[in-house]
Amino acid sequence: MFDIVSIGGCSRDIFYKTAEGKIIKDKKQTFLAFEYGSKIIPEDTYFTYGGGAYNSTRNFAKLGLKTAIVSSIGGEGTGSLIFKNLKNGNIGTQFLNRSIKHHTALSFIVVDGKDHVLFTYRGANDDLKIENLKSLKNAKWFYITSLSGHSHMLIPKIFKFARANKIKIAWNPGSAQLEEGYNRLAPFLKETDILSLNEDEAKELVKSAKSKVDKKDTKSILAELKSLGPKIAVITCGRKGAYVCDGFADYFQKALSSEIIDTTGAGDAFGSTFTACQIMGLSIEMSMQKAAKNAASVVGRWGATEGLLKRSDLLK
Repeated sequence: MFDIVSIGGCSRDIFYKTAEGKIIKDKKQTFLAFEYGSKIIPEDTYFTYGGGAYNSTRNFAKLGLKTAIVSSIGGEGTGSLIFKNLKNGNIGTQFLNRSIKHHTALSFIVVDGKDHVLFTYRGANDDLKIENLKSLKNAKWFYITSLSGHSHMLIPKIFKFARANKIKIAWNPGSAQLEEGYNRLAPFLKETDILSLNEDEAKELVKSAKSKVDKKDTKSILAELKSLGPKIAVITCGRKGAYVCDGFADYFQKALSSEIIDTTGAGDAFGSTFTACQIMGLSIEMSMQKAAKNAASVVGRWGATEGLLKRSDLLK
């Protein structure tokens, strides 16, 4: 019996810190630019692991939940390192695929100051398969993260299986899912217990539902997001905090003060911590406070999981 099973991506993450990039802003976007043909020497580098499923399952394990991961990694040495890392973290690895076609996914993160630009190779993540869903029937929750490439076609299968086996679902859709728009996602949104999106993703989904809400008003977007079907809607807004709606009330949690070293994984930390706290039976307000605390700890360290708190530290 698993408390929660994370489904989605794993990757090798390489952080590359440099101040040689130039920030360029126009009316709509901000760019990080480097001189064409130049050779950039980093101030620092950091090698770790990431991906939505990896980040969330590491968090669930640290918070004392019995957890497993459904993901796809390569058959090369990097995949073996990830497998060993998960195993040592007391995480069920029996549902990990070892792809013979693709290498383990790779993310190259260029960090300039307190923000980053991410280059990603999906690799084995695009080839995720779930050969035997029946082996997951005793899970209490699924935590579904970004599914790319062919793997995004698993969504109907996962939701159907969860419905048949009364498994609750927390969902953090990736770009491949959001690009399909509300009409394609509507049946699944109505079966989602906790839907977690960042502010831009929430706007995109609401827009695809032909909503005419003020896109500058996060509370209006939150209400519209909740109306699409999930039992609980979560919107993370980075340094501005986070919003939650459960149909009875709207809640706001400000971001907690922290020395920011790297923002990678802050959203994953918030969403998975909030879900874990709901599983533990905490109130929405307390779940948001603990999620903000864990996210603040994560941004104070390199990588998406190095700053994750143990259950005893989180609940102090």
